[in-house]
Amino acid sequence: MRTSGETGTSGAGFIGWIALMVALASAIPLGANRPVSWIGLALAIFALFAIGLLLELRNPSVRAARLWPSALLAGLAIGWGFVQTSPSLSALAQAIVDHVASAMGREPPVLMHPVWDTVEVAPTISADPIDGRHVVLRLACYVALFWLAVQAGRDNERGRTMLGVAALAVTLVATFGLFAAATGNNPILGEGAGALSATFVNRNSFGTYAAFGVVINLALLLTRLRVTGGAKRGSHVLRDFLERLLSRGWIHVVGFAVCAVALLGSQSRGGALAAIAGSAFVLALSARAGGRRSGLVAALVVALAIFVASVGASGVFGRFLATDTSEEARGAVYLATVDAIADRPLLGHGAGSFTDIFRAYVPEGAGMGEWDKAHNTYLELVFELGVPAAMAFLLAIFIVVARVVRGAVSPSNDASIGLAASGCALAAGVHSLFDFSLQIPAVAALFAFVLGLGYAYATREVRMRSSRRPGRPVEA
Repeated sequence: MRTSGETGTSGAGFIGWIALMVALASAIPLGANRPVSWIGLALAIFALFAIGLLLELRNPSVRAARLWPSALLAGLAIGWGFVQTSPSLSALAQAIVDHVASAMGREPPVLMHPVWDTVEVAPTISADPIDGRHVVLRLACYVALFWLAVQAGRDNERGRTMLGVAALAVTLVATFGLFAAATGNNPILGEGAGALSATFVNRNSFGTYAAFGVVINLALLLTRLRVTGGAKRGSHVLRDFLERLLSRGWIHVVGFAVCAVALLGSQSRGGALAAIAGSAFVLALSARAGGRRSGLVAALVVALAIFVASVGASGVFGRFLATDTSEEARGAVYLATVDAIADRPLLGHGAGSFTDIFRAYVPEGAGMGEWDKAHNTYLELVFELGVPAAMAFLLAIFIVVARVVRGAVSPSNDASIGLAASGCALAAGVHSLFDFSLQIPAVAALFAFVLGLGYAYATREVRMRSSRRPGRPVEA
């Protein structure tokens, strides 16, 4: 007979598998970068989240309880986005501010965005409440998906299997991209699609997705080849290493190479930098965690890197060396975005308002294009939500990532989940400095799920280490 804990874990695992399949499938229709696709993604995840929440109430987990700092910060940020976009809540916030200012004998500040001064409609704090609600919905969807992954990752073996499935799925998308580029026919994007972008709307979004594939396959490969134990003579070490590589690691060698070649084929400079940063971070964390055969593994990774570079690096290297006037315009846009933030630093212009409001701030020399994104996720988040809410949301993510990295360096024979989540976090963070890949639903969904698995692994590892020390409180 199963206990309630076993039933809860099994139920969370089943829901987690469905959530993972939904997240991975969202990459096929243009990275879910169309309303019908991402709304379908959100509705499916929210339905699964509701079921998972009921299971959690029956069998509460330590991991979920320990998430409260990040949950509170993310909830405040998303809640502020909801207040911004709601006429009734915006009016209530204004009334509260008016009452407080009146009691203090001061002139109350106007919370409503000045864009509403020219129209006869109920004003809101956000300049674009319709698109703002879409942004709030997507952010809530990613948080729910992260939580589902945390619950599913309560079983470490299941978490590793899910990570392997995610690596395989990204490799298949990259394979499709290579095939479409080689044949000149992309049935999803249509003929003449341009740069290699597989199923995504642009090469940079695919670049981040492929970078995740590089990092995840590398993390799985490292842990497949890692051995902690007694010393062996050189010939035995090499023979055992080759046996492990051919029996268990070859699929990740192939996955790493395919994702890396597809990434370079996309000629995404930000994606290439993200993959390099994430992979280097994985290697550094793996070395710190300990284990033998680091020299052999390093030699294998170098050989893979040389092979990948010889196959497809000329295009992306050429883009690094080429003079691009759009890069100069992008720098001017960053400065203009900072100026726009200074106009409403606390309140923000409203979630989803960048496209419309930034038109008034476009600098001379950058007006040749339509700047619907800031090409810097951090600046755009602050532009829309304001400094306090944006910092709260970023801090919530940072707390989770810090815990994941802490778990990744713990001594273990299989730290693939923690390594992959840590590497993907750095890759996503680096590319977000130059582009908006995490604003593409399929990319954000995969990142949220992998990060959730990493958090589940990290909290499990901390609890195990603490339990070995009698008299010490259990931390998880």
